[in-house]
Amino acid sequence: MSFKPIFEWDEDTGTALCIFKDTVTNKEYTGMAVCHPDDMDMCSKITGQEIALMRAAAEVYKGLKDIYVIEEKALKQLYFSMNQSKKFNPNSYETKMLLHQIQLKREGIEFAKEMIKEHQKNLKEYLDDKDVFYKQIRERRDKLDKAKQN
Repeated sequence: MSFKPIFEWDEDTGTALCIFKDTVTNKEYTGMAVCHPDDMDMCSKITGQEIALMRAAAEVYKGLKDIYVIEEKALKQLYFSMNQSKKFNPNSYETKMLLHQIQLKREGIEFAKEMIKEHQKNLKEYLDDKDVFYKQIRERRDKLDKAKQN
């Protein structure tokens, strides 16, 4: 998987796009940010790209989680098939390694879930901070406009 983001920016609409390409599976994970119409006076390429990047990163972890889920199911199916054999040995090296791989996939799923939550939390905090910042700037602009009028 390539972790170098590819960015696109449309100045007219205030839209930023971030793409991560998985070179192994040819899948693309995208994140998009569109400037809110009320914020067009503050529209910024850097802010849009930052938001798009956070959303794309969350999509990468969602894709990773989906892969781990599929792999875990396949390994569990293999274990179930082996377990049905009369020659099944629960203490064999192969069985222990298979169970270890299943555990690693479970941990991968949980890690991906946590990373998704973390990215979503960080995005919410970022957007909330931007809102506060924009409100402060608008209040200062209003004060300056009123002072100029007087």
